[in-house]
Amino acid sequence: MRRWIATLALACVAACAAGGARDALSPPPVPGVAILIIEPDVQLSLLTVNARKIPRADWSAAARMLVAQHVRDAVQSKGRTAVLQARADVSVQGRQILLLHDAVLTSIRISEDDDPPPTLSRRRTWTLGVGARALGEETGATHALIVSADGEVTSAARAAFVVGAAAMGVLAHTGLQRASASLVDLETGDIVWRNAVVAAPDQDMRDPDGAHRLVTALLNGAPL
Repeated sequence: MRRWIATLALACVAACAAGGARDALSPPPVPGVAILIIEPDVQLSLLTVNARKIPRADWSAAARMLVAQHVRDAVQSKGRTAVLQARADVSVQGRQILLLHDAVLTSIRISEDDDPPPTLSRRRTWTLGVGARALGEETGATHALIVSADGEVTSAARAAFVVGAAAMGVLAHTGLQRASASLVDLETGDIVWRNAVVAAPDQDMRDPDGAHRLVTALLNGAPL
């Protein structure tokens, strides 16, 4: 599956035309429209003293619920209808579009590296194509907001190790939480806006207040 996504990402690079972070030619949502919020994909792990990452389904589930709630509240606060859809309820074709979206984000990261491939323009308009309409067929939404997050939470033993290493002049990795968001025009498939953030210390997405601060930072500047 990972090999298939990587191949698809390269295909997306060839298929997408020129643009920037609010890239697409498609306009942002107009007031009063429905925005489809795909249930956030959230994966959190415990970072152990030996730097092993142990997935924590309980943390992921709690953070997923909180992030979804605050994203929905943010959309509704802008006077738009927020339609939250569980990933399990997305159609087969819609799931393929979500995989394509992940592949396109991989292409975006490649294009924004300091040394992108010489044939890849830094300024592009990124699109999922008209197949993105499959995501909004049952909801009547004009746009979809796709959010994902992941990260590691440092264990107490790891934190003590990091402090000890720092005292000896050695930098050791500590856990970080990250989140990204894309706003997709479901008629054209264009990604009209996107953002990615690294969580600050007070933005732990497992905590209601932390999740709220993280979502606020993530959606800052979104044309909602």
